Amino acid sequence: MTFFMQKDSENTFKAERPAGDPNKLAEYERALQELKAAYTLFARLLQLDRRHNPIDIKKLQTHKQYCEKAFAQAEVFSTHT
Repeated sequence: MTFFMQKDSENTFKAERPAGDPNKLAEYERALQELKAAYTLFARLLQLDRRHNPIDIKKLQTHKQYCEKAFAQAEVFSTHT
């Protein structure tokens, strides 16, 4: 589920919208919240004991780092729009 939250946010950020689209800000803010939630969940999964988390640690770290980078880029974008 966390991966899909990350992917949905990415798709929202990349989507082309016409200038003056009234839904753009609301969609963008929703995507930011999803990205924050995905980051938090990836971080929590990394903290779990290996007995409770069968997911590959390197993959979790990669997704967590991706969320960090995407969020930083999204914040830069929001300050310039």
